[in-house]
Amino acid sequence: MLVKLLFLALVGISTAYQYSYQYKFPYGRPDIKNGFEYGAWEPNRQYVYNVTSKTMTALPDLEDQWTGTYTRAYLVFRPKSSEYVFGYVKQPEYAVFNEHLPQGYNTDPQYRNFKWRPMPMSSKPFAIRYFNGVIKGFYVEKVWPNHEVNILKAWLSQF
Repeated sequence: MLVKLLFLALVGISTAYQYSYQYKFPYGRPDIKNGFEYGAWEPNRQYVYNVTSKTMTALPDLEDQWTGTYTRAYLVFRPKSSEYVFGYVKQPEYAVFNEHLPQGYNTDPQYRNFKWRPMPMSSKPFAIRYFNGVIKGFYVEKVWPNHEVNILKAWLSQF
């Protein structure tokens, strides 16, 4: 009975120690207790994301002839606070294709010789407003064309 009680105490102590362990950041963050004060975005930092998208259509039962577009760009974000983030699009490109793709939808554009062209897209900044980690507002200038705003919305839906 004493062995069982000692074993239970040992398990309880090890579990309590595991939950009390705090992760130490390798580069250190001043005045931060657990690293989650800023949420997803830390102010005064720059985040760069490589976003890609593809739109494809075909009749794969008849033949593996596919047509569509690939797009790629860099999204650069500069948070002003945990709730308000500024960003802009950098180097947007697209490739149109109409060819035989034996792997179909699973074809990776990096291994194909697509002709990438610059996408005519505004490089003006946009803003995103968050509340509890959910996008509550998306702000662009009125000069942005509607189709560019829709492309940007599709890319931002990944965040």
